[in-house]
Amino acid sequence: MLLAGVAPTQQRDLEAVIRETRAAGVELGFHAVDLGSGRVIASSGAERGLIPASNQKILTVAAVLHRLGIGHRFETGFVVRDGVLVVEAGGDPNWRTGSAHDPAALFAAVAVRLRHAGVTAVRDVRIDPGRFTGPVRPAGWPADQFEKTYCAATAPVLFDGGCWVARLTAPAGGSEASVEVLSPPGGLPLDGRIPLTSDKKAGGLYGLAATGDGLRIWGKLWNQAGPREHSGALVDPEAAFLDGLRAGLRRGGIGFAKDAPRTAESIRLRSIETGVAPTLLRVLKESDNNDAEMLLRTLGAATRDDGSFGGGAAAVRAALADLVGAVPDEVRIVDGSGLSRDDRVTARFVVDLLRAARGASWWEELIAALPHGGESGTTLRNRFRGQSWARKVHAKTGTINGVSALSGICVDESGREIGFSILMNWSRRKSGSRDPRTLQESLVAALIGSRDS
Repeated sequence: MLLAGVAPTQQRDLEAVIRETRAAGVELGFHAVDLGSGRVIASSGAERGLIPASNQKILTVAAVLHRLGIGHRFETGFVVRDGVLVVEAGGDPNWRTGSAHDPAALFAAVAVRLRHAGVTAVRDVRIDPGRFTGPVRPAGWPADQFEKTYCAATAPVLFDGGCWVARLTAPAGGSEASVEVLSPPGGLPLDGRIPLTSDKKAGGLYGLAATGDGLRIWGKLWNQAGPREHSGALVDPEAAFLDGLRAGLRRGGIGFAKDAPRTAESIRLRSIETGVAPTLLRVLKESDNNDAEMLLRTLGAATRDDGSFGGGAAAVRAALADLVGAVPDEVRIVDGSGLSRDDRVTARFVVDLLRAARGASWWEELIAALPHGGESGTTLRNRFRGQSWARKVHAKTGTINGVSALSGICVDESGREIGFSILMNWSRRKSGSRDPRTLQESLVAALIGSRDS
């Protein structure tokens, strides 16, 4: 354990929390550094390779900013070849319902561009995945949770993070629930029905789940229930994208015919582009796993001509080595989100990365994308509550079974910027011990109160 540059009261506080963490059966990796001088303030177990959970996203975002920059644009191409509209994948994760890049609006724009090019009918639509090849999920993801939104599959083209959204309502005087598919924009066939019941308890036993053919619904809904939305992971995001595109083209006046004209030359339409900034915000503020994986795959495609998870992981490691100087053997990069239990990171490396990033042109963008304590709509919305200095903490959380992490920067009472990483892993945490998150917050509170001795 190393403690330096802290007042005696802060030293006692840090030591007490570290002892409590160990006594609770938690393996700790903790490192804190003055980002200006590089002076180590506190360190305990900082060289251990621990599971980082979503703290892995800091590595992914830093690698993307270092190699591609904040000005990077995702590009989805559209070309008519032999009468077929081909979508040239660009790995764009920003097609989100209700956003500036609403899928329905973008599909409508494609229809307009086709008409302007003199195309009124196509034989079909298909996807050219380009460099985005390989499995749709990384190694180590929990197979028993693939239907959850946080486990949604990636794809060369996709919208709404590879998820479906449906609204369930109980029509007055009706006999069964109304199910409206809000996403994908092409809709999903419904399999089953949900009768209404006056029994409130029985009316809470229902379910919705995506299948390869549509959305399966079952159970009963209380007839006095208000509207409620449900979501989950699509089984095949690419198929949903194509269905949405077909529906959008039809609405835009483009027909489908097996005998649609075959042009002698390809007709290239103007591509649809979006910026990387919205993706970074979702990755760090909302901890979106699908976005993080698409960033990793995009980096692999752009720098190694390999948009698979293997190519993306290698690209992230190479970018971090270039930024920091070296990546220790204890650091293992399997995915971009940290959902894989095969990832490993050391607290020292996370802080070394933050210190290297502080000198980069994109440092302010990174800090702006990290949530601050108590920020609504983010993973820190319920952290550091009641603390006057909560906004002085910008950090990324991380939580999976047996793992809790918090890494980022804080500003102490003297105005000093401190980079910190707190990684906690356990197989058996002692009952009655404090929530690891409160231990993390106690460590940060002690750092903020610290001064040079």
